[in-house]
Amino acid sequence: MPELPEVETYRRTLERHALGKTLAGVSVRDQGVLDGVTPRALAAVLRGRAVREVTRHGKIVFADLGPGSTLVLRFGMTGDLVPVDDGEVPRFARVLFRFAQGGGLAFTDMRKFGSVGLAPSPQAYLADRGVGPDALRARAAVFAAGAQGRRAPIKAVLLDQALLAGVGNLYADEALFQAGVHPMTPAAKLGLVRLRRLHAAVRRVLARAVANEADWGRLPSSWLLPVRDDGPCPHCGRPLRRLRIAGRTSVFCPARQRRVR
Repeated sequence: MPELPEVETYRRTLERHALGKTLAGVSVRDQGVLDGVTPRALAAVLRGRAVREVTRHGKIVFADLGPGSTLVLRFGMTGDLVPVDDGEVPRFARVLFRFAQGGGLAFTDMRKFGSVGLAPSPQAYLADRGVGPDALRARAAVFAAGAQGRRAPIKAVLLDQALLAGVGNLYADEALFQAGVHPMTPAAKLGLVRLRRLHAAVRRVLARAVANEADWGRLPSSWLLPVRDDGPCPHCGRPLRRLRIAGRTSVFCPARQRRVR
């Protein structure tokens, strides 16, 4: 599933291929991915507009099309942005954006959990959906204050997009691994010092992944991500364990990450 580092690569793709260009047309091939807008309304708003700025907040990408009009892209589990030549339609293309200058971009999504929509502004969209601060910009004090009174497992708390936008299952496991925190430990049991330490690990993990363009092959060998599917703990060599938390599989090292009850 695309998380903050992967979505940042999509933001860069959109910026690289669309910034300053005028949208000549929009072709909706599967309206099931549209969020609160019809194909006709989407095309009417976008046609003739130039992309003025491309931003990201958490796992969401925004394209500013001028006052009162923002294109909103969410990528779900399998969404992507693919540059295309004129006449090209990639597999699983759900929406095609064509530029007056030639070429375009395809919003592809095999499982159709992503979405394409419109909003007056990024700020209005985030407020309406209750999305919290971006995980790369959130202050440690705000995160700790929001987490310290919660009895839920810290892994579930990290996945709460209203508290910290952009952290998903895989990078949450990595941050917990680096901070030495068991994923089932109740957030309220960690205390302010350990919550701040965890927050620092989250930011460090996400920043490094963004710098490496979300390529796990370029991550340090001491990290959990490169080995989580089929390897032992990169620190102690012992077998990794798996638990189901908040509907997601959590991978951790029981020797390095001891549970606090």
